Amino acid sequence: MSTNVALRVSFRAVNFDAGLAGNSIVGYRATRRSRSDGLMKEGTRIMPSLEEFRQLVHEGKLSEAFTAYELDFNSEAFDIFGKQDVQGYETDIYWSFEGPNKIKMNKSASSDGGTGKKIYYLPWNTKKVTSVQLDGTSPGYFVTSHFSNCRFTMNYLDAEGKSVFVQHVAGDTGGGSMAKGTQERDDLEIKVPQAVRTRRFSVSGHKAFAKSGRELMKERAKQGTTYYDSCARVFGVRSTSGGWVFYMQDIDHKEKVIGFKDSK
Repeated sequence: MSTNVALRVSFRAVNFDAGLAGNSIVGYRATRRSRSDGLMKEGTRIMPSLEEFRQLVHEGKLSEAFTAYELDFNSEAFDIFGKQDVQGYETDIYWSFEGPNKIKMNKSASSDGGTGKKIYYLPWNTKKVTSVQLDGTSPGYFVTSHFSNCRFTMNYLDAEGKSVFVQHVAGDTGGGSMAKGTQERDDLEIKVPQAVRTRRFSVSGHKAFAKSGRELMKERAKQGTTYYDSCARVFGVRSTSGGWVFYMQDIDHKEKVIGFKDSK
């Protein structure tokens, strides 16, 4: 379920080609870097800028880009409202700098003098599921709506992860973040029997306060579910080898980033 405010997302250091160690939470300590003759040097403080961010992205150094810079966007500008059948879509994005080290992702063709980057955006739909199959023909970057009680399901269709059927399962069901909500999202989720591996990002919420809920979470974790606290942001990247890896930023009820997890 998309929140009504833009969540500020601070991406942790990530190796986007290799991914993180399985379902790990990565500690974060910001390190400013300087650029000299095309090389990154540790320890030198410089003025952050859109140009430096764009150069890191252009060079494929996404982990450095999203460690040094905070990404912000309002999902309402990307989501689709008032329709029964909500579909994902490809769109160009461009970056704007709002400082002190904040990069805003904007929807539309580039208007900042640079070249826009194409992503696939999957909106959420109230009390329903939206889905798309990502593969080598898709844009290399994937983003979906902000999460609040929602579930993100990844059905890998091959061992290398080059083709993945992903689902954004709505969180605005009657059961919310309780065990009842888990069952409701089970009923909504599209079954993909041909999947060779399935992973899920799901809300812990109120389930964590009851013994039965904790037991349910423990059992689901064995089956490939990784939990977030109250809200989350999910994005995916296709690696140079063609496999898709998905990442989740864990955000608490105060909109504070408390962890970063992957789909391994």
